[in-house]
Amino acid sequence: AIVFYITRLFLFPRIILSVSTEPWIEVTREPLANRIWVAYWGFYIVQLIGFALFLNILLYLHCFWFTLIVKMMYREVLHPGNAKYSKGDIRSDDEAE
Repeated sequence: AIVFYITRLFLFPRIILSVSTEPWIEVTREPLANRIWVAYWGFYIVQLIGFALFLNILLYLHCFWFTLIVKMMYREVLHPGNAKYSKGDIRSDDEAE
């Protein structure tokens, strides 16, 4: 859980920030030196926004998964083996085939 938190919720947002901002900084620093960007700006902007969008969706999924991990840890640490919190095997033993 600690490694998941550090890599997915601490380092990954910084990677998203650098991937989303560094291309804009490079293009605005010297716009005449980036003639390829100017020629195909519509194509690159769509790719950049789409890539950043999908990275953010993945970050939200990581937040959701981390809440599930924390709930599981909370349940197992504070209520170990409690029947109320442990569903166990819910299948019936006398199932007809």
